[in-house]
Amino acid sequence: MKTLLYSLSLLILTMVVSYNCPDCTTPPESIALRIIDNTDSTDLIFRGRYSSDTMIVYYFENNIRKEVKLEIVSDTIKKQSVIYSNEIGWISAAGTKEYFLYLNHHETDTIYLDYEEKSDRCCTTFLCKEFSINGTELQRDNIDFLYYYFK
Repeated sequence: MKTLLYSLSLLILTMVVSYNCPDCTTPPESIALRIIDNTDSTDLIFRGRYSSDTMIVYYFENNIRKEVKLEIVSDTIKKQSVIYSNEIGWISAAGTKEYFLYLNHHETDTIYLDYEEKSDRCCTTFLCKEFSINGTELQRDNIDFLYYYFK
């Protein structure tokens, strides 16, 4: 009986010690950005001041210019356009913090984006510590989860 209890205890201890938690990673949240006119609160992309066809976000890695994948979605009912990027959070978490938002041949804004990787024993999450454009920190709206850049 003692041998059975000892064996059972040893088996349970081995299972507890060797337990591997599931791999769980919560990816960096997508960046969703609207560019709004400071004076009349209209959407500057939807209104046509900036063309979604020519807008890009880029950064430099080892002195080589690289572009961030963007998707710009326009909604004719809401009269708004939103710039989306799923990729930029991963790039930021890997170490790149400074980006450039090319709006047209006259305007390029500087983006600072800082994602931090947090890990516990089992799971990894990515937290946005700072998102600013031209030194002005942007806050994410808690209703529509968009960042608003007033220009």
